[in-house]
Amino acid sequence: MKAHKMLDMNIIDSNGNSVGKVGNIDINKDNGSITGIEVEERKGILSNQEIVSFNDVDSISDKIMLKNMKD
Repeated sequence: MKAHKMLDMNIIDSNGNSVGKVGNIDINKDNGSITGIEVEERKGILSNQEIVSFNDVDSISDKIMLKNMKD
């Protein structure tokens, strides 16, 4: 899958809850690998962004599923 196709994809946590959409993708410019995704959560006119390591992604299909992440 091309990285730009992940933009605006729904991101789902390991419990099946939607945590937001892909707002941006961090790419390692030395080797071209994806290092992280920006989770964008919108509530009304406000938005909140958080970067999730690409290592925390479990699978990608029509949505992005995250691994079980512990605080």
